[in-house]
Amino acid sequence: MEKHQSYADSFSIFLEHTNEKEVLREEVLQEIKHVHAESVLDIGAGRGELGKAIATEVKDYTAIESNALYVERLKKMNLRVVDGIFPNVDIENNFDFVLASHVISYRSTELQPFFEKAASLIKKEGKFLLVTHRTGEVDDWTKLLALLGESLERDYKNKFQDIVGILEQYGKVNIRMVPTTVETKNIQDMLAALSFVYATGRQELLKNWESALPTIREWIEKNYKTSQGFSFPFRHYFVTLDRA
Repeated sequence: MEKHQSYADSFSIFLEHTNEKEVLREEVLQEIKHVHAESVLDIGAGRGELGKAIATEVKDYTAIESNALYVERLKKMNLRVVDGIFPNVDIENNFDFVLASHVISYRSTELQPFFEKAASLIKKEGKFLLVTHRTGEVDDWTKLLALLGESLERDYKNKFQDIVGILEQYGKVNIRMVPTTVETKNIQDMLAALSFVYATGRQELLKNWESALPTIREWIEKNYKTSQGFSFPFRHYFVTLDRA
């Protein structure tokens, strides 16, 4: 039986063994530099690691965040913060670059208002960037979800196509894939890291994970074992809108 990991432990293990933050930070900064952006709106800024890096590269950085703990953390980092849930916030200015990184719930019925407002806040010839890992395409993560009894590719594909369709009303849309990996020396750390990504602390999902754990372990050992331990790939999709 696998040793039970707390949410905090699994989160720490994930952060220790993934290159996600470094890769996405550099890719986002390149997108910002490419359009010579001087002002950035960061929707769902979270803990602020990415926001802090962005703020050093532009003259005007504004974060939108609804988590009270993260809002205080962002303020202590001397970042400008709007406390609220997008799109239900008042934003007076327009921006060269609007970012929404891993903040979209595909179960939401509010996609149209979200992207309409995001597009309205982009300056002429500015850019919007959506970072997501759900497009409906079959990949390693969706194969893992299938082992857990989840098969949502069709729903995700339809939602993703809806998002692209909304954005195309406002300008040219481009999509590219950015790969990241989780690499561990042992199977226990890999399982802990992946359980964090799957459950993010939700007890009902953790129970589902634990019930499928023997099958997941066997699958990981068969498909993702390397000479150095274990390596699991993730795909992130950069969806950019160049505002006409």
